[in-house]
Amino acid sequence: MGGKEVMDIKKVVKKIVETVRPDVDFEEEKNLISDGILESMDVVEIVTEIEEELGIDIPTSELLEENFKSLANMIDMCLRIIEKTKND
Repeated sequence: MGGKEVMDIKKVVKKIVETVRPDVDFEEEKNLISDGILESMDVVEIVTEIEEELGIDIPTSELLEENFKSLANMIDMCLRIIEKTKND
């Protein structure tokens, strides 16, 4: 995956989470779930938007607290899913 593509994915995911929760500093927060910053409906909205914007399906096996605890983890999950899709 090229550097530009990775940057584009990072921008898309950041824009999505900031749209869902504009009151959160996603660059600083590292425990979005355990600190109660993101609630289950926020995660559902984020997943739906990511799937629509990036054209991917996030499998239920990826719907883990670890994957949504920070912006970086969400981006890593998306990159992992996209890479796996390309290799299948």
